[in-house]
Amino acid sequence: MNALTDQPVAATDQPVTSLKVRADEALAGYMRAHGREPANLQHLNDAVAYVDACLEHVGDALRQRDKRIGILEARLAEMQKQQALSTPVASPNGDSSRTLDALCKRVDELEKRPILQYRGVWTSGTSYPAGSCVTWAGSSWIAKEPTSAKPGDGATSWQLAIKAGRDGKDLR
Repeated sequence: MNALTDQPVAATDQPVTSLKVRADEALAGYMRAHGREPANLQHLNDAVAYVDACLEHVGDALRQRDKRIGILEARLAEMQKQQALSTPVASPNGDSSRTLDALCKRVDELEKRPILQYRGVWTSGTSYPAGSCVTWAGSSWIAKEPTSAKPGDGATSWQLAIKAGRDGKDLR
């Protein structure tokens, strides 16, 4: 159906080459359907110019719509990214109850752990904070807690890190 004339659209073998030609034909058909003939060609051209201006306005509106859709799609992508960061994260055992907040808390706990710091050869009477690394009797030891005890000899405050190896032989 032709929207302007409410008449069935006849099939044609000739392709319509431009929007202006189609507008001219539609306007002429509308005017004939309503018992009006254009007073002159200028009247018809003015009407076609009006239709062109309307089409340009519609084109502007479509471009603005496309721009707004692009902005909304970018916002949606950002929101989905934020949501992905706050959704449960599966742990190695398959438990998905840990969230990003729980992971941040765990990172904070790990960062509070003592930093290993080499303190040289263990010296009697020196107090070593947790995380101190010393050498004694050819082995390296790490303090698990503040201590002044001698590494080895059953002291539980020290952890053996590197065990002394066999003495090497000189190849000379």
